[in-house]
Amino acid sequence: MFTRQKRVLAGEKILLTCALEQASKIKEKLEKFGAEVFNLPTIRIVPPKSYRHLDEAIGEIENYQWIIFTSQNAVDFFFQRYRKKKRPWEILRKIKIGAIGPATRKKIKKYHLEVAFEPKKYTSRELVKNFKSKNLEMRGTKILLPRADIAPEWLPQKLKKFGAQVTRVVAYRTIRERKVPFRIKKMLRTGEIDFVIFTSSSTVKNFFSLIPKEYLHPKIKFVSIGPVTTETAKELGLKIKIQAKEHTTDGLVKAILRNADDHRRRPE
Repeated sequence: MFTRQKRVLAGEKILLTCALEQASKIKEKLEKFGAEVFNLPTIRIVPPKSYRHLDEAIGEIENYQWIIFTSQNAVDFFFQRYRKKKRPWEILRKIKIGAIGPATRKKIKKYHLEVAFEPKKYTSRELVKNFKSKNLEMRGTKILLPRADIAPEWLPQKLKKFGAQVTRVVAYRTIRERKVPFRIKKMLRTGEIDFVIFTSSSTVKNFFSLIPKEYLHPKIKFVSIGPVTTETAKELGLKIKIQAKEHTTDGLVKAILRNADDHRRRPE
């Protein structure tokens, strides 16, 4: 769709609010299309304060029928800890693994494990809906959810309603960054920034804890990775201009490209 217009984003200035680990991949893709990309990491990914509960789950991993991962970070932190505890890898091959999103699935495959279930749309709600539509038996099923410390309770609560025994463990934490470069503040205030990208609800919340609304120029277009992030923005009084159809970082890039392409085609 965009191959003819390789630099369709030339002249656009885009601000990324995600952690630097995630931002580098998005930045590289946007720059290929000519965008000038700036980082304002509103969150930082760090280990849990204590590994106690995660280690307990790893110690009895053979008792679980499912492990469900909702993010790439959860995959990395869980398996790195699993290796450190020197538990047999073969046990994991006997457990069904669920993943939300293609990036999470690919990350799991890097650890040489197969994904047994992935929802068609990349949200927790879709995961539960797909579980039901496929008549996967959840009553009495033991499910392990390695996740962030601030992950919402909707998914485990819903799985429990269907009779599953759900163990939530903190695999990693997201902490708020506290510094905003003066130049970024100025660009947001003067409208030099064209797009601000949010990849999660926490990036929205932390962005507004760092940047007062009066700093935001009305011309800025806010971009969301998906409906949960959009809803968080709405609750904070922010209108999302663009939402990715595919709730991934690739989907975000495609959404911005589509917006730029539509604008270019629009008659004056």
